[in-house]
Amino acid sequence: MALRTLYRFLVALLFIISFVLITLSSIPWASRKSVQAFETSPPVSTLSYTMGTQTAQTPDWNRIQFKTLPAIQEPGWIKLPANLIKQLGYDPSRTWAAGQTPDQFVMLGDVQDAFHLEQFNLQQISQLSRSAIDTLNLNDFGMSQWQTPKSLVEAIPAIADLPLNQVKPLQDLWAKQGGGTFGGNTLAQLVERVPTFAAMPLGKNLDLAQYSINSIPKLALTPLSQFKGWQRSFVEQVPGLNQVPFSQFPQSPANGVGIAAIADVVWSAAEHGDPKVKADSFVTGSALKTGATAPVACEAGKPCSYMELSDLTGQAGAMHGKRWASGATQRVKGGYGFLAKVNGGWEPTGRLVYGPAFKVVMTKANEAKGQADFGLYLRACVHGIVDLGCTPYFIGPVPWIPVREKGLVIVAGKNAPPVKVPSEFQNQISAIEGQYNAIANPGGAIDDCGGGTVSGEAVNRAIAAAPSGDRPYAQKVIPLVLADAKRYGVTDPAQVAYILATAQAEVNFNPRDEDDDYSRSGACGNYCGRGLVQLTHIENYERAGKAIGVDLVNQPQLANRPDIASKIMVMGMRDGWFTGAGLGSYIRGGSANFGGARQIVNDGDRSGEIAQYAQRYYEAIRGTNISTLSEKPGQECSIKAKGATAQKIAQAVSRSVGESTAAGPGGGNVACAWEVNRVLAKAGIPSIDGDSVPNMVAVLESGRGQRINPAQAGPGDIVIAHDMEHVGICIDQGCNRVMSNSSSRKQFSWQSDRDFDGFYGGASHGIYRVK
Repeated sequence: MALRTLYRFLVALLFIISFVLITLSSIPWASRKSVQAFETSPPVSTLSYTMGTQTAQTPDWNRIQFKTLPAIQEPGWIKLPANLIKQLGYDPSRTWAAGQTPDQFVMLGDVQDAFHLEQFNLQQISQLSRSAIDTLNLNDFGMSQWQTPKSLVEAIPAIADLPLNQVKPLQDLWAKQGGGTFGGNTLAQLVERVPTFAAMPLGKNLDLAQYSINSIPKLALTPLSQFKGWQRSFVEQVPGLNQVPFSQFPQSPANGVGIAAIADVVWSAAEHGDPKVKADSFVTGSALKTGATAPVACEAGKPCSYMELSDLTGQAGAMHGKRWASGATQRVKGGYGFLAKVNGGWEPTGRLVYGPAFKVVMTKANEAKGQADFGLYLRACVHGIVDLGCTPYFIGPVPWIPVREKGLVIVAGKNAPPVKVPSEFQNQISAIEGQYNAIANPGGAIDDCGGGTVSGEAVNRAIAAAPSGDRPYAQKVIPLVLADAKRYGVTDPAQVAYILATAQAEVNFNPRDEDDDYSRSGACGNYCGRGLVQLTHIENYERAGKAIGVDLVNQPQLANRPDIASKIMVMGMRDGWFTGAGLGSYIRGGSANFGGARQIVNDGDRSGEIAQYAQRYYEAIRGTNISTLSEKPGQECSIKAKGATAQKIAQAVSRSVGESTAAGPGGGNVACAWEVNRVLAKAGIPSIDGDSVPNMVAVLESGRGQRINPAQAGPGDIVIAHDMEHVGICIDQGCNRVMSNSSSRKQFSWQSDRDFDGFYGGASHGIYRVK
């Protein structure tokens, strides 16, 4: 009986085991793949594409917002000394906790160089984020807390001449401080006459939730950069900003289809630094001020997990055998300026793949699973009259897109890969590139006219040595610079290398106006930094102009024309115009002191960084003969205005840019029509009656002007703002760009679109050609 029972038990057990095995066998082995897919699922929206047998996931900037970025994984803090906070006028110190999203701890000043979010106004943000603006109150707009009547009048010139009772929050603030009756005084007059009222912060004295955004006229149309202390505002304190896609930023991140490599093998922390493997074998290292990455080798004998790369083209390719080191096992020096001291000066090794906003860091190497995890690290920056520079990239990690072995890893998010890509892959790359917005570089304008160029081996090598992000400008400027170097007898490759390094460091080969607090203050007048070497001060403009035969005193904007900027840089550095020291003081006869040579242009700032650039260019062009480069004449420069009158006006505009309008109505605050008439006078054209815009329009429509559509418009035509509140002059074909008076700067220096960047609440009233 017991034996029979045991037999039945064993049969039942066997049946159960068989049933379980059959059931398990019916489940496909996708479960392991599902786990792997979950583990490698990107934490942000991505676009996938295939190149041959490899696939890559790149960030979909059209769908990524500050609000949708993953939460930071580690806490941290920044604390500045009290004396520096006093000098700055605000406190950039902060703490953050694990689990916070970047919009809660990133200040606008941190990403000023990367995204230029300060160029937005609330109306634009509302449109881009598809959020309502009419329901907002002043408390929703964080910057309102520390604004004062004085700062608001400076930020929004349109309210300066309003009576107090037309700006309800300021009227209540006046009553709160016991101001009594204000008579017929305008806001500007009260601010000037009552300093205690002028300095009262709104947030400390009013319940801002009781006032709508529109209670301060034009506030929603004012660029964030006009408000006092905009740099200290966290992203989340600007309503709707954390919901704007990164692709819509004034300067969007670099796209994700530049240089790609195959993630060949992932090696764990059991690996150690090899003294035979030098820095040039790594694609990771320290982030430089310019946005480049300086490769750093792993320290010999220390743990060094890394991902080994191979090139799409095989063993002959530039990426073959390169290493992406893990930030979990290697720290490198980072940051610049005073803030470089934060975190002991250290940041995890990695790359600036998408621009300077964040550093892409390999955070974990899982050799068993053949996977590398990545994270973004951010930094804090403080720019202004007191420029403290930027911290190392140590704020992170924010989880990013993982990479599997044999998949593709994006090494540089630029438009054109400098490596040779197989033809069968190139069409796929081109198709994907169309899905991204290219990185912007505002403030410059490459002009093909003027100045002869050269071609040859030295030119090709120098352009190839330029950072890929700077290459569109380098391709235009380097042939001009080398032509001038040949023309003016600067043929020592080491001297030429340092000239090129200076052009990269100063403006990334894009001659343009300097945009800093000093130039915005108007202290340098019409003679702020311009060109490849940022020529500054009237005496230097006069000296350079006489040397090259161009009237830079009356037409300072010409210093930005690439052929002129090149001559100023080459001759100036050769002859010591800027500091008294020339190239020969530091580089001659086979001896090159690249570190000391920074004294030629500035007093040693960024000397080590620029010395590295110079060394790279020197290695590239060493052995070439600059004196034998083939010459090519340049094209004639001309302003293509339509009609003789418009031509004269356009030329007068170029001579007037940057001039003060303080002598005009309202001390320059309401001098737009006055300034247009002054430009007409320079052009030898009778003024358009009166210094008010409505009067101008009446005169133009009575016979002095012909109304035209934008397609017909060109340089020298007059454009009238919505509701006839402002006037400017077109400076390009189609009137896409307009120059007009800047009320805040009291200068003829506001460059906008023909709708004046939406500041006046709608499309322009019309465009007129002066008769």
